[in-house]
Amino acid sequence: MVRPLSRPRPRGPLIGSHAVRLEEQRLHAQELRIRAEFLLGRERESICELRSLVMEYPLNEWFHGQLIRALNGAGRRDEALTSYRSLRLALSEELGLEPSRELQSLHQEVLGESPVPLTRRLRPRVRRETPLTLAAE
Repeated sequence: MVRPLSRPRPRGPLIGSHAVRLEEQRLHAQELRIRAEFLLGRERESICELRSLVMEYPLNEWFHGQLIRALNGAGRRDEALTSYRSLRLALSEELGLEPSRELQSLHQEVLGESPVPLTRRLRPRVRRETPLTLAAE
């Protein structure tokens, strides 16, 4: 039987605490980069990496949500729904929880039942250079 490669575990409380901090910083940096890719309209290019992250962190709802968004945006609705179902099953079996409200809303969006897609809410707001004027009645 072939075992997957695993990261070596640091020994000792001091090194262990630094390793945890560095791992959290690495995850945060990945999240920021993925957000930037999405804001630039490069969701499709992130699918491969997001699939890897979802496998590495199977209970991380944020990674799952981004994968579902990317798959749905790429026209791969069936895969997006499958990803949601696998997360829901994992959360239920491992923690006895349902996905967050945000992920449930995303699921409804993928199903085509959401009047305002969540992906629109992720777009940065554009500041107007000229003030709006209201027409007098």
